[in-house]
Amino acid sequence: GDSILADSGTEQLEFIALSQRTGDPKYQEKVEKAIVALNKTFPADGLVPIYVNPNDGTAYGTITFGAMGDSFYEYLLKAWIQGNKTSSVKPYRDMWETSMKGLVSLIRRSSPSSFAYICEKTRETLTDKMDELACFAPGMLALGSSGYGKVEAKKILSLAEELAWTCYNFYQSTQTKLAGENYLFNPGRDYTHVLMSGYASDIDFMHKYFKKCKELKQHRIVKLYDDNLKRNLLQDMSVGTTWNILRPETVESLFYLWRLTGNVTYQEWGWNIFQAFEKNCRIESGYVGLTDSIRALGLEYSRIQLDLENDRVNLALKDNKMQTFFLAETLKYLYLLFSPPTVIPLDEWVFNTEAHPLRIVNRNDDIAGLERQHKPTVGLQGRKTGRFG
Repeated sequence: GDSILADSGTEQLEFIALSQRTGDPKYQEKVEKAIVALNKTFPADGLVPIYVNPNDGTAYGTITFGAMGDSFYEYLLKAWIQGNKTSSVKPYRDMWETSMKGLVSLIRRSSPSSFAYICEKTRETLTDKMDELACFAPGMLALGSSGYGKVEAKKILSLAEELAWTCYNFYQSTQTKLAGENYLFNPGRDYTHVLMSGYASDIDFMHKYFKKCKELKQHRIVKLYDDNLKRNLLQDMSVGTTWNILRPETVESLFYLWRLTGNVTYQEWGWNIFQAFEKNCRIESGYVGLTDSIRALGLEYSRIQLDLENDRVNLALKDNKMQTFFLAETLKYLYLLFSPPTVIPLDEWVFNTEAHPLRIVNRNDDIAGLERQHKPTVGLQGRKTGRFG
């Protein structure tokens, strides 16, 4: 079968480190063959669709910095950093900079508040949707900004800060102060197209549910629905998939931005997110996600359990799962956000995509097949792809 971009491009750091520690180059050679293959069909805008044919390297499907695409771009930058930015690993940096030009082409700003966001793309069609998973991008951009000249570095860092503000508002726009899994944006056109872009069933559910509430004379809920729906129709963003599973990407970016700018605002934002986890997700034995944090819509409705006898709505249903990345990444980045920069300094260590620190080591070996850049266009097939959660 076909490979997934984020799988093929997210093993390099670990296998390179394994070769460094064992003295056996075979691990590094194997994972760098994947980068060489992708480089041979690397598109001019550096944006690779999420499905890759392992036989010829051609790719098709959605282009995204969210699920199934994200860490490929992250590892292009971090392999360059892991090798201490020597000429041997510059091809990684070259590919990454090309991809960042592509990322910039996907940036749009919402109406009316002008939140910057990264669109998804299928063929030539842009979708005004951004995963919370893509909130690693502000940190990645900040981390990579220092490799540019002064003027371009300032632009890249500014974009990182804009995107971080958007991601923070994924959290702050909700009543739980916890983000949904992805968001749809109002780009300034009729808002109806955003609400109905693949989410008609959710909208139908809302109307049917509150029609039933009216029949049952649940007036308090009906008023909340009417008031909040009016507000949502005018706002910039609306949650698509509504669960929260304790993801780390936003606090990861806040960590990098604080380390690289010294701006304590990012610590304040991180503290607010941590407090929301404490309030909504902490239980006696740990932390759990929310099965449907629909209050992220600003609406008091969900796959709601209505207690007619007590006139209550249970809005923060817990999923009774603590994802492994909550300890490995979310809490680690929060801890580092409030630690001195001397704790795991970024000029000595690079974090892999699961927040494990790997030591930066000079690389002076050539990467066979990456001596020069190839820029043919990636072949796209017209197929609507499924997505992983």
